[in-house]
Amino acid sequence: MPFALPALFLVLVAPRFTTRRWSLALGSTIAIAALLTVDGLTHVAIPLAAARGALCYYLVRFDVTAQGKQNG
Repeated sequence: MPFALPALFLVLVAPRFTTRRWSLALGSTIAIAALLTVDGLTHVAIPLAAARGALCYYLVRFDVTAQGKQNG
């Protein structure tokens, strides 16, 4: 059942692809996890990908907030 965890992940995460911010964060998290897993770094793929996704989410959030303050 190696497909069970990724399937559960997609079922729980797919509804969050509602905005550009979430799409970038989740898309980059999935891509990094897949690349690290294919590269053979299976034990560190999920933690590194999660950190990368969180960083991406907050960078996009910071950029949107900064643009709002410039325009307002």
